[in-house]
Formats: sequence, structure tokens, C-alpha cells
Amino acid sequence: MVWKKEIKDKFRREDEHMENYLFYTKGDLYTTIEGHKQNIRNYIQSEKPDYILNVNENDYIEYLYNKFIINPLVLDEEEMAIVEQKETDVEISNDWDRYSKSYTVKGNSITIGIPYEGDSDLFYLRPSTYSSVFPHGSISKNDLVLTYEGVNLTDIQIRGDLDRDIRLVKEYISWTNRDIRPFNENLKSYLQELFTSRKNKLLKDLSLVSSLGIPLRKNTEYVETYVVPTNKRIIKIEKPVVNEKSFVPEPNIDMSTYEDILNTLSNMSMVMERCPEAFSKMDEESLRQHFLVQLNGIYEGKATGETFNANGKTDILMRENGKNIFIGECKFWKGEKILTDTINQILSYMCWRDTKGAILIFNRNKNLSNILKKIPELVQAHPNFKKRVNIHQETQFRYIFKQPNDANREILLTILVFDIPVE
Repeated sequence: MVWKKEIKDKFRREDEHMENYLFYTKGDLYTTIEGHKQNIRNYIQSEKPDYILNVNENDYIEYLYNKFIINPLVLDEEEMAIVEQKETDVEISNDWDRYSKSYTVKGNSITIGIPYEGDSDLFYLRPSTYSSVFPHGSISKNDLVLTYEGVNLTDIQIRGDLDRDIRLVKEYISWTNRDIRPFNENLKSYLQELFTSRKNKLLKDLSLVSSLGIPLRKNTEYVETYVVPTNKRIIKIEKPVVNEKSFVPEPNIDMSTYEDILNTLSNMSMVMERCPEAFSKMDEESLRQHFLVQLNGIYEGKATGETFNANGKTDILMRENGKNIFIGECKFWKGEKILTDTINQILSYMCWRDTKGAILIFNRNKNLSNILKKIPELVQAHPNFKKRVNIHQETQFRYIFKQPNDANREILLTILVFDIPVE
């Protein structure tokens, strides 16, 4: 019968109406976040073993962080604008009689766009806190879209409805952002935990294979790389690329030994201050010898000067069991270019296995503060510079550089500045 078809059409229109509700149609936010965490775990588990073992850990964690972080929602009400105004058919029905026929008349439609930032999927997920009323609207690529239709629309009516809808949307945004905040705050530690667990498992597997004494057939597959899709809030982040090689575990100097060496060198500044007459006439080679004496006194003769390594002779080289554990270069400050040249020099001296070094800058100019201000700017302009490591030393700076021949290999470089007494 005809009236049954009209009832069916009425309920169909109500269902379609529900599809335009925000923070409702794609499930709850908590369940989605838990699924997101599992996707992250699966992603790391799917990486090839040689990629996990060879990739630079910090770069990979940073890549994953930018890939999987949930960007919170922010409305930009100041850029709100009318995106469309048109004549439209407005449906009229007797609400008191659901079975009565509806009809249409000509009315007006105003569509308003409010720019937003953040992950658009959040507009469709129900936060843990919500009310009995859900916002009504749609989401485009860049805007929250609110449409108002009626036969006799007035500016006061539209403004009132718009203000009410914006308040409701912002309330849901605050609940949503509150739910995702713990995930974002713990994301790096979660990624670190998953990566470390996978890597340790692979290293344990390698150790087991090695202990069997049976040759391992090498895998000739290569590691695929690609660029992460980005949204408007994230800078383009590329997945770290690794060389096509099987991983071979390498020993590495620990930070405590590195810090001990630097402390030994730093203590020489106090010696210079107490005996200025002994150092005022010394040239670069003579000053280097004093540092070598201090190092050899503590590390039992393991420090040498003017020693060949890689592409040149280093001023200070320390070895343990045939492996370089520290490389240092000494220079008098003679202008900004000297620092850039010294960085190039020490990087060229460092082999693939060399990961830690230092530059000793001797200053006989009067304005030490000016030199200390210039150093960060000069270092960060270097093409191999990656990032600064914060240390609380007025005359020390620490940076991470890319190894010239392997971008996944990092070199930790500390710059120590010494004020040498003038004769």
C-alpha cells in the first residue's frame, strides 16, 4: 500500500539524517585508539630484520612518531566564511502526524565553512565523554561545514544557530583532544619499547645462530623505502633509508667513558688558569702534548698524537683493543671559517666505526663570549649537522652529525672552548 511506502521513505530520511551527525558515525574513540596501537605494533613487526638492525634508531623513532601521532582538532573561527548561498527546496511536513504527506516549497540555504587543523577522522568518533545531543554537520578536506536551510531565514536566527552549533562542536573537540592526549604523550616511549623489543629479539636470534657455528646464508633481498603521506600539520618526513647489507654487531664506547675523557680535558682549563705564565707562549702542538699527558696518565698510555686514521692524522687518538674509542682535533680560534674547516677535518678522519669525538678550540682573543655565541650558528649550518644535544656547560657544545658516507651512522661531537692566557 502507498502509506507503507511513505513510512519507509520517512525512516530512510531519518537514517540519512543521522549520517550527518558528528562524533558519532564511526564508533568510539577509545576502541579506535587501541586498534591504532595494534597497527603500530604490526607495522614495526612487519619491518625486515636487516632494516631494524641497520636503521638509525633515533631517526626511525622520529619517523614513526610523525606517522602515527594523532593530531588534535583545532577550529579556526577567525577564518570562518560563507562558502555557498543558494535557493533550495525545503520539505514541509506535519510533525504531529508522521503518516501525513510532506511537500516542498522554495527556501534559502546558507553553507558556512570553518577551517580546522588536525586529523579529520576524529570528527566521526565518539569520545569517552559525550552528551545526549551530537553536533550536526559535515567535514570537507579543510573545513567543518554547517548548512542552514529555511523558508524565512533571518540573520538573527542563523547567527543564533551558528553560535550554538560552534559551542557544541568545540565542547566535543575538547572531550576528544582530552582522550587522545595520553596516547600522544606516551607515543615515543611506546615506539621505543616496541622497537627495542624487536631489535633485542633479533640480536638474540643472531647470537643463537652464531653460537651454532654453522654458516648463515645471506639474504639478498633489499629494504624497500617510501615517503610517508602527510597532512597539513606535518612536515614531509621520509622513512630512514638503510644500506642493502646484512647486519653485523659492532662494539661501541659507552657514554661514561666518553664523559670521563671530556672531563679530563676540561680539567686542563683550571690548570691553565692557575699557571697562566706556563701556557701563554705555547703553540698548538705544545698545548696538545699537555692534554695527551693528562689522558695517558689516566688511560695508561692509550692516547697518541698526530696518528693516521682514515683520511689524515688526528691530533688526539685513543684506542682500546685495536678499536678507536675517541678522536680529538685541536685548533686556535682564528675566525669563523676555522670551526667549519675543523668539523670537515675531524669528520674526514673518522671511520665508519668511529662514533665519538671532540674539537678543542683555544682562544687567545679578548672576547670569548662573542665566540661562544657564534659556535651554535656555525655548527647548525654544516651539511652533516643533525641536532644539538643539550648539556649544561658554558664553554661546551654537543652535537650529533651524520657520518659522511652513511647517513644512518651518527657521530657524537663535543666542542670544548679553552681561554688561553695571553702573554
